[in-house]
This record gives sequence, structure tokens and C-alpha cells, in this order.
Amino acid sequence: MLSLSIATLCAGLLAFNSVNGVLALSDGAARLPAMGFNSWIPYGCGVNEDNVFSNAQAIKSTGLQALGYSYVNIDDCYAQSNRNSNGDILEDATRFKSGMKTLTDKIHGLGLKAGIFADAGTLTCQGYPGSFGKETQDAKQLIATWGFDYVKYADCNPPADNTARTNVRGRFENMRNAIAQSSKAVNKKVVLSLVEFGNHSPWQWATDVGHSWRIIETDGPNWGYITSTLNRAAFITQATNFDGRNDLDMLQIGNSGLSIDEQKTHFTAWALTKSPLLIGTDLTKINSDSLNILKNKELIDINQDNQIGTSISPLHWGNKPDWTNDSNNPPQIWSGPTKDGVVFMFINTEDQTKDFSVSITDSAWISNGRKYSVRDLWAHSDAGTTSGQLTAKSVPRHGVAAFLLKDAGNA
Repeated sequence: MLSLSIATLCAGLLAFNSVNGVLALSDGAARLPAMGFNSWIPYGCGVNEDNVFSNAQAIKSTGLQALGYSYVNIDDCYAQSNRNSNGDILEDATRFKSGMKTLTDKIHGLGLKAGIFADAGTLTCQGYPGSFGKETQDAKQLIATWGFDYVKYADCNPPADNTARTNVRGRFENMRNAIAQSSKAVNKKVVLSLVEFGNHSPWQWATDVGHSWRIIETDGPNWGYITSTLNRAAFITQATNFDGRNDLDMLQIGNSGLSIDEQKTHFTAWALTKSPLLIGTDLTKINSDSLNILKNKELIDINQDNQIGTSISPLHWGNKPDWTNDSNNPPQIWSGPTKDGVVFMFINTEDQTKDFSVSITDSAWISNGRKYSVRDLWAHSDAGTTSGQLTAKSVPRHGVAAFLLKDAGNA
């Protein structure tokens, strides 16, 4: 029923288990969702060292770095079509003429981290050299030689199982182990971001392989992309915690095709479901309204909650019977715990302005007989107290309202 992909693992803190002789995850890096920039949507196969570094500079100059955005990730198409005589991947000599190590050094010089793309198949999604059978060599190249801190690992062009004698989990585990060894050799923490295509079911098994799994392939930007993603997320919110999370894919804040209200919904839902917040936008051209959406510190603080790692979950579908699987009509009312209180999210999936009202005790994290202060996470203001109903008036078409409720004593 659900189409899934995969993303983000802490490989730098993988530990060797002497009992069964396999590498297993330890808590540490990537315990919280990754935040930063990804090159794919704004540049695709036109990615080069100049536009990557310009976005790194923009993360710093716009104030995004101060809010936790720290990764600058290069997606597919950076490599030459063939490996060298030693079997190493080479960066494109024209688009990355200064060399990858020079670029990562410059990114690190800004106090940021650098990410790169690789593939578990024989070729990447765009036809560049894949890492199948060369995981150890490529992990060493990407981490020790080039200096990357994050590896996005896809599963395009896999060999047939009757040839490879391995399945997608085995291919991912091979790179997980290789990155663990390479990161340990240079004493650094590396995030491994995995993306599966095809027969999607990694959330059922991937907590000992990766720290997150993408649940949808990149699409949009349009309203249908947002609703279909949330429809998929609604059925598997229980999979998200510190040891693994659903990844709703790149943020398309600032890209044409989404109104400001839709962008607010996009960011709110991604942040509160504890998805990685990787921006798929040219930050050198982003307008101030979209930039301010990305800088909502109150939502970022919940996304980066270091005490509670769980996602919000649906309370009510709103305009459909609960548990309706409909890519155009995901749940409208969500709730979940945070270290500072209980959060509620109202999403207006309809084509006209709508009022919302819900009994706060419908949320499992609210106690009967207590009153709660209400904080509006978009108005950035206090909105009184309640012990019964929580109301959001005039939520715009495709818009969102989000509130943090804190215990304020006996009702």
C-alpha cells in the first residue's frame, strides 16, 4: 500500500559487535534529523563547485547556519563517466576543476559539513560509476581522500540478485560497513543517507542499517506532492525515533509551484514529523518570505528535540473517515509529544478557508483535568489557555496552523 525509500545513518559511530561479527549502530551522529542543502532540485546534472560553494556561503550569510542548517550536499552527476586506472571515482574535471578536496576544505572553513552522492548499483541513477563491489574503495575515496561528512546512497541500476547473490539490504550493509571502517580510520562521524527505489519496505527493517529511510521519490513542487507524501507518512509515523526516521525528502521552500501558505504547510509537516530538513532550493536566489519560513526557530526546535525523537501522528483525517488511504486527502489534524509540551498541527487540504476545532484530550499526550497554555508557532505569540477545545480560525486554503500546549495547572 505504501511506496517507500530510505535515508540517513550515522556511520561514524558504528561499533563492532564481537559476538556476531557484524557492524551495528551506536547512538551519536545523525541521532537528530540532518539539516542543510541538497543540490539536486536547483541544479541537477548542472551541479558544479561554484554553485555548491555559493549555497554554502548563503547558508552562513542568511543566518540559516545559526539555526542548525549545517550540511552542503552534492547529489548525482559530479563524477566522470569512467574510473581511473586504479579504479577510483574521479570528479568532473570541468565542473569541479579545483578538486573535491579543495571544495570540502572551503565548506569546512565556513564551519559547515559536506555531503556527496553514491550508488549501490553498477551505475548511479544518472549513469555514472556505481559502488557495487567497490564499497571499501569508494568509502575511502569519499571520506578519507575527499573529506566528505555525509554520503547519500541510492539503489539505482542494481545487479540482478541471481548474479549479485545479495538483496538491497545486503548492498546497503556493504557500504555501511565500508563507511564505518573509513570514518574510524580518519576519526570522524559520517552520515549515510540511503534511498531505495522499487520494492519499498525499508522502514520495517532498516533501524540497524540506517538512521532514516525516504518514503517518497522527489516530485513537484506542487500541492499534490505534499499531500501524497503526508498520506504515506500518516501510516508509518511509529517508525520514527532517534534510532530511525521517515525521511519525507527535500524541502522545496522557495521553488515556484507552491504558494506561501503551501510552503508553510510543507515546512511545518516536515519539521514536526522529524524528517531531515534538506533544502532543495537555490539559496542565493530565495526570497525573504520563503527564507523566513525556513527560519521558524520554534518549529526547528521541535524537529531537533534531543529528548523526544518521535514524530507527530494523525488524530483525525478531518474530511474523510479515519485511516483513509488517499493521496489527495491526508489527515488534517495531528498531534505528538515534545520535551516542552504537546504539539498540534491542523492542515487545510481543502480549496477554501476552514475553521478547525478539536478536543485536546483526543491527543494521548494530554492529561484530563489539566489546563494548558497555547503557543501559536507561526504567529510566535501566546494564545491563552484551554482545558477543552483547541481552535484554529480561518486556516487558508492549503494552509497550516500549529500550536504548542504546555501544562498550566489544574483546570
